[in-house]
Amino acid sequence: MRKLRIALDIGHARNTGAVGESKEIQEHDLCTRLALELWRLLTLQGHDARLFDFPTLSNAADLNETVKAVNAWSPDILISLHANWAASKTVKGAYVLYQSEGGRILAEAIAAPLVRVLPGWHSLTEKRTGLAILGQTKPVAVLVEAGFITSKHDSDMLRYNREPIAEAIAEGVAAYARIKN
Repeated sequence: MRKLRIALDIGHARNTGAVGESKEIQEHDLCTRLALELWRLLTLQGHDARLFDFPTLSNAADLNETVKAVNAWSPDILISLHANWAASKTVKGAYVLYQSEGGRILAEAIAAPLVRVLPGWHSLTEKRTGLAILGQTKPVAVLVEAGFITSKHDSDMLRYNREPIAEAIAEGVAAYARIKN
């Protein structure tokens, strides 16, 4: 398996992302914990993984700094971690966004194991343009919506049982690395 340089972006600055029903569940906090677990697993696989986070900045400034820092480091891939929000508490599941053809391949590799852990969303992957994290960064990039913060099932997984989510993403990265070998 090819060893990759992997940028892990913790989506949104603190207090700017999605919020759970009880308001104490913040997207940034959940994604930080998920990123740390994913970083641990990717490092154990032998990859050079780095976290990118500017939590005290505004959301726009966080995004701008992340794009600059990721491009300066020049990784092979970028994974931006997020938790989605929906008006309905019944909407749940994970999916992966991409913009480029390389991003599609990475998104499909990650989505396959991830949706076994967080099923429910109508599509596994989705091409999306207009997102700076996908369009302004140089590496192959994906944005992982690791469940809905408004779903009790998904938010409980992110809060109390995030290891299977991180393991699924790491499994997808390993599959991608084998494809690119």
